[in-house]
Parts: sequence; structure tokens; C-alpha cells
Amino acid sequence: MQNKKLSAKEVAASTGNDPLMKVFLSPVPKGKGKSVAEHLERLAPGLSKLKLRKVNAIQLTAGSDDDDARWHVVLGPESRVVEGAHKRPNLEIIASEAVLLQVLSGAISPLEAFAGGMLRVRGDIRLANLAAQALQR
Repeated sequence: MQNKKLSAKEVAASTGNDPLMKVFLSPVPKGKGKSVAEHLERLAPGLSKLKLRKVNAIQLTAGSDDDDARWHVVLGPESRVVEGAHKRPNLEIIASEAVLLQVLSGAISPLEAFAGGMLRVRGDIRLANLAAQALQR
């Protein structure tokens, strides 16, 4: 992954104000935490608001190899954070632990990390959009 950080203006210009992408331009609500798990615990209640069928989990992977750190949020009325890989996540967000911490703390937006080549998304982009909307509320 490249580490070029684009400014919010550059990212906004590159998306052409696409409504699907616009939600990813806003950072998640700022919060304090020292680890990915602490930030996920803080954000999980917002994900509980999602009313979806057949959705099991959103997984965050720090790195890209099988032995890298993973956490997942089991979605439901009381979403919960679990350390480790999920068998079949509906959505996987892949980045270094440092980038995940920046995104989850609200320091940079998900779209800034994605456009800068620091974050990859695998799976249901619609779910990613709905999750980003739920976290903005």
C-alpha cells in the first residue's frame, strides 16, 4: 500500500461529490482510545442501529497477511466486538494498525485513507455506506 496522504479537498474533488462516496468523506466521531479494539467498543453501539438482514459481521484487519491482527463487529441489536477473524465477514476493512487508529479516532476520514492507498475495502460497499451513515449520527 502506498502512503500518500491526500487532503480532504483533493479527495472531495476526486469524488465529484458522488452521494455514495460523500458519507466516507466525513471522519467518524472523534474519540479517545489507545487501541483498535477500544475504538470499536466505542463505535459498536452506533452500528447496532443498522436494520439489516443476513449481515453477520464487519471485520477490520491490520495488515494483509493471514497472521495479522483482526477484530470484527458482530452486528445485531447489541453489536459486539470480538478479537480475531470472522469466518465469513460481509465487509472487511484492511489497513495498517496505525491507519485504522487514525480512521477510528476521527483523525482522518475513511475516504482520505482509501484515496491515499492506505486502506482497502473488500465486500459489501453498500454495508460500508450504511455503517458510515450510522456512525455519523
